[in-house]
Order: sequence, then C-alpha cells, then structure tokens
Amino acid sequence: MDVTAGPARTYNELLGGKDGLGSRKVLATLGELLPQLPVAAKANAAFVHRGVEAVADAGVRQYLDLGCGLPAPNDRTILRSAREYQLEARVVYVDNDPSVAANARALLDVADGYTCCVEADARDVPKVISAAGELLDFREPTAIIMGALAHFWPADQDPYGIVRDYLAAFKSGYLIFSHACDELLSAEVRAQAVALYERMVAPIYPRNSAEILKFFDGLDLLEPGLVEASEWRTDYAVPPDVGDAQFLAAVAGFRGGWPGN
Repeated sequence: MDVTAGPARTYNELLGGKDGLGSRKVLATLGELLPQLPVAAKANAAFVHRGVEAVADAGVRQYLDLGCGLPAPNDRTILRSAREYQLEARVVYVDNDPSVAANARALLDVADGYTCCVEADARDVPKVISAAGELLDFREPTAIIMGALAHFWPADQDPYGIVRDYLAAFKSGYLIFSHACDELLSAEVRAQAVALYERMVAPIYPRNSAEILKFFDGLDLLEPGLVEASEWRTDYAVPPDVGDAQFLAAVAGFRGGWPGN
C-alpha cells in the first residue's frame, strides 16, 4: 500500500486545499518542525502569479507550467493571471502524477483550446517539449515556470542541466523559478524535515542561496533578483512571517539555444 502523500497533495494542503488525502499526517508532523511552512508556501504561490503577471505585462503570451500541481484553493490559475494582460495567453500544464493531471484537465481551464495538460515527469525534457509543441510556438517568447519544483531533483540528475535544456528549446523568454532554501534551518531540523519528506512524500533536496542562484547563471535577473518569495515585487502591506521555512525566488530573462541568439 502506498502511504505517501505526494508533493502535489501536500503542497495543495499547505495552501489550504482539502484534497490532501494522506498529507494531513505529514503536515501535522511538519508543523512541529516548521510551523511557518504554510505561510511560506502561500507566499511562494503568490510569487508565481506575480511573476506571471510581470512577464505577461511585458508581452509574453505562452507559458509552460512544470509541476503544475492541483488547482489552488482560491481557483487562481496561471491562465487567469496571464489573461489579466494577454487575452490570448496559452498555457501547457505538466505534472507526473496521473491523478493531478486528471484534476488539471477537469479544472485548469483546459477546454478552450488555449491550454492543455501533459502527464509527464518534468525531468523528461524531450517528452515534455514534444508534447508542448502541440500548443506552443518555440519561436515566441515563453515563460517557463518552475515553482517549488527543482528541489525534488537530486544533484546526480543534473538539475542545472535540466533547466538549461528547457531554456535551449525556446528562442527567448523568462524563467519563473522558486526553490526551498535551507540556510536558516538548523542541521537537526533540516535532517528531520528531509527524512520525513522522503519517507512520506518524496525525496527533497533543499539548497543554499549560492546553489539556487546557480540556476540563473548566464540569465538576466529581473529586479529585485533572488529573494525570499514574499519579497519579490511584493504587494503585501505587511510581509508575511515565513520564519525559517524559506523559498527563494526570482524571474530572469533568457535567450535560448537557437541559431542567431
């Protein structure tokens, strides 16, 4: 019997969702280690939408949402955020969890011809790019969204190379990216949280700020650079207290691997 909660369900419940299934026990234990984690998760989700709105306002109409997860409890979707600025925005949602993909097809605006959902592991770049090509034009600027995703990729799977492979597939665009940061955690809390996640959710690999910044090597970071998610072009009257449960986040422009770039 599979007793794991799964990343998508656990994250959804951190955001206040009720489709958590096995994640409630995980969250109860995590809450003892990282009581501010739900606050940090909500700040991270809000960052992703601010990032989408920023690049949509700059003219981007295409979005590749890797590890899209379950629909947010507030019904806010990438497509809706993008269409605040680009009425013809297109979104390809990607997730490797079959039940998440089924939910996405039912609930994430995938019936209007401007969106689709691909069931695939984001680490399988050729498969994702091939499927995304059914809807996206690789010659047009595209936002590649990796919100709270790459910290599930171990070093021996070359997470930096995976990101570069996605950027190389498009002529130009933006990377909207966030990642769990462990710099404020004690060694004991980090070890306990990582062990809990591996046992009940999925292996997780939080990194420090220098390691996270490396994902942006050669890219053009938008202001304010790499910051805690709630601080990126914040619209909070009072910034949320995320404690030591940090997600570092940034948006960066890129030129892909096309000839002439």
